[in-house]
Amino acid sequence: MFPSIFGLEPLVIFLPIIAIACLCILNTLMANEGVSLPSLLVMHLALIVVAMLGAKIFSLHVRGWQLNSLAAELEGGWRHPGVVLALVVFTPFLKRFILPTIPLLRYADLLVIALSFAFAMGRVGCFLAGCCTGALTHSLLGLHYAVGSQVWYSHMQLHLTNSSSPSMAVIPLHLLMMLASILIGFFLLWFDKRRQYNGQVLLMYLF
Repeated sequence: MFPSIFGLEPLVIFLPIIAIACLCILNTLMANEGVSLPSLLVMHLALIVVAMLGAKIFSLHVRGWQLNSLAAELEGGWRHPGVVLALVVFTPFLKRFILPTIPLLRYADLLVIALSFAFAMGRVGCFLAGCCTGALTHSLLGLHYAVGSQVWYSHMQLHLTNSSSPSMAVIPLHLLMMLASILIGFFLLWFDKRRQYNGQVLLMYLF
């Protein structure tokens, strides 16, 4: 990944920040439902572990179960679909034992609101890492990535650039997805106050 921040890969720095921010948003939403803070913290820590394991396992699946060194696995190889799948599968079980007082569908409503903003923040890491970009473009919105970046390396393999020139311009898909996630989050906050039943916000999010 490229560039590094204080000698660390972007996702190494941003994953804890994203997790903490997501927890703060979710704690604020849950406080209005009368859920105690200690129970929330235990639940959220469990979800963080599940989400990170899901992201890593899905990444390994995509890579044909080729395991890199521990340092390399900690620095990269995290896939967003694995987070979603892990949360969908394990959240009901964790909530049943840790947060039995709040209905599952109501918890899911609030969780997807927090996740919308968390996914938006995650795209900052994608932007810095040079991953999850769009196709080649001649638009003024196109981004050129420096020598050594993921985009540059991909273009080098395709013989679209040389070893001393930056990458070709690509659509900033990660930034567009970040904007979309932010807009979805604010829309869900607005919609939550107008929901007619528990689970309706979750359905809107999936839609």
